[in-house]
Amino acid sequence: MEKEKYLKQTESKVNKLIGDFQEMDEAIRKDISKNTEKLAGKIAELEKKQSDVIKKRDELTQEFENLKNVTSENWDKTKQKFDDLMKKMEEDRDSVLQYAELLVNQLTDKIKEIETSTVDKSSEVKEVLNKKIEELMSSKGDLQEKLKTIKNESTDHWAETKKWLKEKSKSVKATLASIGE
Repeated sequence: MEKEKYLKQTESKVNKLIGDFQEMDEAIRKDISKNTEKLAGKIAELEKKQSDVIKKRDELTQEFENLKNVTSENWDKTKQKFDDLMKKMEEDRDSVLQYAELLVNQLTDKIKEIETSTVDKSSEVKEVLNKKIEELMSSKGDLQEKLKTIKNESTDHWAETKKWLKEKSKSVKATLASIGE
């Protein structure tokens, strides 16, 4: 008797919770589908960028091999072609922008990862990690500012900009290495 009474009283609660879980499941499935589409687009974009980088690397490698193996009678023409290619690649604004954006995105992901990992750490370790996170956040801010500048900059300063990006990248890697990342 008590069992039947309890089951009758809780059945509507159980059915409501089951309905709520089904609604949540459906919402999550929709979100998964939407995010899967976004990720597929992002992956395709990254694969295109990767393909472009590989083409540039291969072209530079091939042209340098041609330069090393050119006969003396074709030296001037081949050297000029190679110099033009080098100038084009050194001033390649899109590559610099892609590199800077990639650094910002990777840094954002790494900061989130470190923040998540601090939850179970002792207070001393948290304090050290929080200081490192602050360093990384500062570097991220610097990179974001530089990215804005790059987008509006003429090609006159590309060498300086690329040098700054490489130095900032080394600094970020050193900070990450100091915390074992």
